[in-house]
Amino acid sequence: MSKLFLTLSSLLLILIRSQPGGRTVLLIVLRHRDTMYLVVLGCGQVGRALIEMVKGRSPLQVLAVMDSRSGVLSAPQRHSSGDGLSADVLRSIVDCKARSESLEDAARPHQSDCAAYSLDDAWNMVLTTADTRNVVVADCTASGETSDSLTAALGRGAGVVLANKKPISAGLAAYTSFVGFDARFRWESTVGAGSPFVTSFKRMVAAGDTIAKVSGVFSGTLGYVMTGLEDGKPLSEVVLDAKAQGFTEPDPRDDLGGVDFARKALILSRMMGWTTEMADVQIESLVPEACDPSRMPLDAFLTEGLVSMNEAFATRAAAAKGRGCVLRYAASIEGGSVRVGVEEVDRDSPLGRLRGTDNLLVIDSAVYDPTPLVIQGRGAGPQCTALGVLADALEIFSSMGSGPSPK
Repeated sequence: MSKLFLTLSSLLLILIRSQPGGRTVLLIVLRHRDTMYLVVLGCGQVGRALIEMVKGRSPLQVLAVMDSRSGVLSAPQRHSSGDGLSADVLRSIVDCKARSESLEDAARPHQSDCAAYSLDDAWNMVLTTADTRNVVVADCTASGETSDSLTAALGRGAGVVLANKKPISAGLAAYTSFVGFDARFRWESTVGAGSPFVTSFKRMVAAGDTIAKVSGVFSGTLGYVMTGLEDGKPLSEVVLDAKAQGFTEPDPRDDLGGVDFARKALILSRMMGWTTEMADVQIESLVPEACDPSRMPLDAFLTEGLVSMNEAFATRAAAAKGRGCVLRYAASIEGGSVRVGVEEVDRDSPLGRLRGTDNLLVIDSAVYDPTPLVIQGRGAGPQCTALGVLADALEIFSSMGSGPSPK
């Protein structure tokens, strides 16, 4: 049996539910209309950067932080007063996760302010106790397992923002379902980090501009590698330097294989209404078959495999230079075809002038003809990605009509 009480003065919904065995459960549903409650999925570099940006920033509150195993939410008395996780708890989470410790470790010194739960229990609490008109879930993971949880949150009226590309680069049906939530679903940081690639492109398509071709560089890592080759450096030296600076994944083959890059091109093609699947994308991997992770351990790749690739790439770079061109790992979306791979481009073109880890989007269209629209911005680093996630969250919050416009 359940009893429902609405207290307008405190803006709380209080549900008293009787359970078998005589237990009574008190559920407090937040209805603080001037507060946005953010749920952060993923405590990697992007998730931690997002927490740092939000920490102490009224009217934003972090309702929950979750990783692949568990979640931390504020203590019941903080819920009842409309407060999310305290600044001390958030600081502990950031510090512990930076040391690869658990969320339980982060919560333990702050048991009066927060509690750690299993992942399923944490999700159930978020969906049950939060007024989902004021909640935005930020997926800062790299997981392919978050789609069901995101769909459940959207079904309860929450907003969802992505840095994670996998939910919308999986099957087309999933992409179509997610974007169907319109104003409550945004994905700016999936392509180009925090640079406004997605928003700009989405506005052009919505306005009816005819897109002739989309091209660009959507990986700070591969951009860095290609400009290193342009400067005459051996591939092995450039990749190891990029790894030392934190530009690559722990195994650089995850970047050099081109799959992550291809996901971004796939998303842009779908935004034009194409029914592209991942299998339709032509991907040129920079990793020879002999250096594939299934055949060569990481240590051997870093010491031997990369060196074995030097000559072939030096030859390609020199040949391009002789034709007044440079090599760029780029996307080409045109005529129903999506391709990512190494291209020779004129050194004076937008792609040819690109340096370092910057990302670049070039759009040729009926309106932007003969001069294409070119958007360039920082393409590496968790802060720019987190900034795009936060901007998306603020815009969803504003569209809900439950708080101030983003400033």
